[in-house]
Amino acid sequence: MSLSILLSLGGCAGKNRVSSEEDDYFQFFFPNEEARIKKFSTYVKREGDTLYFKLRTGSYATLTDFEGCEAQQYECESYRFLNYYRDEELYLVFVKQYEGFDYVMVAGGTGETHRIHTFPGFSPDRKRLITTPGDETGYGKNGVFIWRVEDGGLVSELAYELYEYAMYGVESWEDDGTIVLSKHVRAYKEFCPQSIFMTVPVTLRLEKGGWKYYEDLSVDTVKCIQ
Repeated sequence: MSLSILLSLGGCAGKNRVSSEEDDYFQFFFPNEEARIKKFSTYVKREGDTLYFKLRTGSYATLTDFEGCEAQQYECESYRFLNYYRDEELYLVFVKQYEGFDYVMVAGGTGETHRIHTFPGFSPDRKRLITTPGDETGYGKNGVFIWRVEDGGLVSELAYELYEYAMYGVESWEDDGTIVLSKHVRAYKEFCPQSIFMTVPVTLRLEKGGWKYYEDLSVDTVKCIQ
């Protein structure tokens, strides 16, 4: 989803107010937004319910908390600044939704926003990032997503969204084109007859034509979880 140079995503005209309940929520999970903004005050600022992100051009992209959540619950979002990756020109923002949450990156080079769904894990050379959101509620994403960092923005290289029970976790970046994951699934009886769940090692490799998926499913690699 693209942003204009100056925008108000999900916002309404006039000054919006964040309820004390929402303030409590943000303070519990991500305290001291004020301190984080102060650390990057050259690049990011807050005025009321609006966050401003400085772009390479000197203009600003903005995110504004949504007003009227009771009437439009599925459009209800509030934003809190988490981090600025200066070398990559990327802003990380936590998004509180009416039911659930999300994470977005605001690209300092282009002004675009990208839904990345959870905290990013950067490759050793910082030219790519991966996220592996796991959501069992039905409100968020569940899958594996990889982006290439390019000229102050992000380009999607892999969007593997799951619609069955499975959750992935990043174990490590072995190198700039190899990622080791763990896959948490319901147990296969031929491997774990006494267990409910099991984990399977997975490797993603960047090869000709894109990212390739390799699952190491054997009695020696599967871990059974009671």
